[in-house]
Amino acid sequence: MIRLDRTIKSQKAPCSQSIPNHPNAIARLYCTIIPFLLLLIQVTFGNISGSKPLPIDRDLDVLVKVSGQRISSTDDDLDVTWAKVVKGFQDESKANNPNKAMTIGDVLANINAKKVDEKIKNRAKNIVSNIMDCFLVFEGVLASASSVVFPLSQQCVNALNFVIVAVKTYQKIFEDLVILLERVSVFVRTLQLDLLELVIQNNFKTVIGVARGGELFDRHGLGEYFVSQRGQHTELICADEKENRYSVLLICLQVLCEDMVLRPVDKLRYYARENLYGHLRWDTKHKLELEENEAIGRFLVKLLCSDAVIYNRSQQVSKGITRCFPSNPEKEDLIWKWFKRVGTSTGLTNLDHGDWFSKLLKKTSECRPDHWNHVIGRMIDGWCTKERDTWSVIRVIAGSRNTEALHTWLQGKSPNLDSNLLIQGLVQQFEMFYDPEEYKSWVRQKCESAFSANSDTWWALFYSAKVSTNDGGTAQNLEQALRRLTRVTDSSITILGDVGFRKHFWTEMLPLLARCQVLSNDTAGALSSYKRMMDSAESRGILEMGLLCSLMPGQIFDFFMSAKARMVPHAAHDWLYELIASIYCSEDVLSVTLAAHYGNDWSCISVTIVAVLEQLQTEIDSIDDKTANATNVSRQDMDQVRWKRNIQQEVMLWLVFSGTKVTKPKIMKEP
Repeated sequence: MIRLDRTIKSQKAPCSQSIPNHPNAIARLYCTIIPFLLLLIQVTFGNISGSKPLPIDRDLDVLVKVSGQRISSTDDDLDVTWAKVVKGFQDESKANNPNKAMTIGDVLANINAKKVDEKIKNRAKNIVSNIMDCFLVFEGVLASASSVVFPLSQQCVNALNFVIVAVKTYQKIFEDLVILLERVSVFVRTLQLDLLELVIQNNFKTVIGVARGGELFDRHGLGEYFVSQRGQHTELICADEKENRYSVLLICLQVLCEDMVLRPVDKLRYYARENLYGHLRWDTKHKLELEENEAIGRFLVKLLCSDAVIYNRSQQVSKGITRCFPSNPEKEDLIWKWFKRVGTSTGLTNLDHGDWFSKLLKKTSECRPDHWNHVIGRMIDGWCTKERDTWSVIRVIAGSRNTEALHTWLQGKSPNLDSNLLIQGLVQQFEMFYDPEEYKSWVRQKCESAFSANSDTWWALFYSAKVSTNDGGTAQNLEQALRRLTRVTDSSITILGDVGFRKHFWTEMLPLLARCQVLSNDTAGALSSYKRMMDSAESRGILEMGLLCSLMPGQIFDFFMSAKARMVPHAAHDWLYELIASIYCSEDVLSVTLAAHYGNDWSCISVTIVAVLEQLQTEIDSIDDKTANATNVSRQDMDQVRWKRNIQQEVMLWLVFSGTKVTKPKIMKEP
């Protein structure tokens, strides 16, 4: 955690500061801790009426008694709780003085120390020391933050301080107390963090005004909570504007560089991304020390190396560090300005990834390190290799949506990248994001250029055919597409080792070839292409009944016989099962029915239908069981059930023709 205490000046909070909303929470915290500790000390050390009192520091003795003044329900809570503590102590110690106001001194006067093993005593001392650290935080933070809310709170703080001194003085503790103190330590630390969070939410200036405010920031990671709740009010953090801005900038950089685990940080990250650019625009009138410049420089290097820069999912597009990318590096490179501040003193070679800054010399301040080129290189490499989802960030940094402009920019930023690989990646990317007509024109141009250079370039053959047949296309385009697809699929045996080719061959090229063959009335060729798809498990989910509806009934039946005889690779069923399970509409049912009548053989089909129905019913029952006890059934689950029941009902129509009897499916229950 970054150290902020150095930058935060101590100042006593004015009495007018108050916590308006949650006094009860603070009161309950005191009411829980003080009685527990007093009784813990009493039970631990024992009390023998009439024993010689141990020495007491009377300067710390504070009277905590039932107040005659009733200001609020909070005061009542404190009064009643303390009265119960006193009553409990009186009963346990058999002190018959119920009318006497009990002080902490009175309680401790009855403590009788017991001898214990030295090893146990030392262990207990360590635990007590940890607890005292927690209590000192309460003393530092709450003395001024809560005393103006309810009168007894200040006395409670002083009482806590007295208990701390007493425990330090009388540390002869028997063995059973060790476990109790361990539990108290965890309990107090949890309440402490919650309370500090509460105080920050209501009156941050009161907390930060005390001397220990910066240490609390550092120890408990409160920066993330503050920025998420009050980051817009930077004037509340420190004593002056420079410290305000420096502290918030460090917090923003840290949360973008590191994972924060104490609290959920979604709001904090959102704030950091939204406002980092503004915080980095440093006013030169605020002079930072060398170590302050280096602290920011180290965070910036770490940030440029992190996924927060290059991954789409790590940040909102056009926010955070992405916005800091300079469209005009000579004027707007905020990151460079920070690096230059570090470089003018000690240089950047002592930072991580110092090779970035090897060009930087003290006397040549105009030289620039290639920090952004390094980042862009990682983005482009991740995008080309499909190892990182960086396309949206690349598009924002490039500053253009035009296909040709993006191609030119990427080519200039990655001169060593294979030009064909770059065009291939852009063709695939533009297919999903860009205007169809602009995309078609650009793809045709690039594919024709690649095809002219090498007539066996598979992606040029495939994508030129694909754009030529989109939305039907002309007869001439269809004929050209058929020639090119036939060429690339015929040569598939020699290039299936190409991962990119293999990915598209089974799921796009063969289905597109079959579609073009159907459009050209070459149904026999289409049937052959569909049969080739059964050679790979990658065709699962692609080779569906809907693709066969354009074929003749006899061809469909012939395909069924082939599918029945071939198992799906890496599966326990044949391709006929896959086809039957993929039907979706009545047109599919009609095609199967006509094919079965044409072949005059329902036997193999009906057996597969029954198997599909049984599997569908199993899946439907599973979904029903999952949602039966749910109070809110998701729309997605209901749509899934409806879809499966629709398939089930459509499949059952086949059995009407086959004469096979099957149990009618259950009616779906609406949520």
